[in-house]
Amino acid sequence: MVPTGGYGMNTGLGDAFNLGWKLAGLLHGWGGPGLLTSYEAERRPIGDRNRTASVEERVGPLAVPRHGRPEPHRQEQRRRARAPHRDRRS
Repeated sequence: MVPTGGYGMNTGLGDAFNLGWKLAGLLHGWGGPGLLTSYEAERRPIGDRNRTASVEERVGPLAVPRHGRPEPHRQEQRRRARAPHRDRRS
């Protein structure tokens, strides 16, 4: 699914910045041995949060109504929203 709201680009820039300063620290000798291992622990929760926010932003308006059964036209909208872009019909 294509991220909406710029989450993917913002996450990628944050990942690059985080990894960049850590690599610089190792190359210049001021980064400790555990510096690179902290990358995933720091960045994965942010990526997970942004992925969830992106999906909720995309399908949020198509959420199931309170009675628990989506109307037939909403079911088709949800199917189309979750399908790969090339499979969508206008």
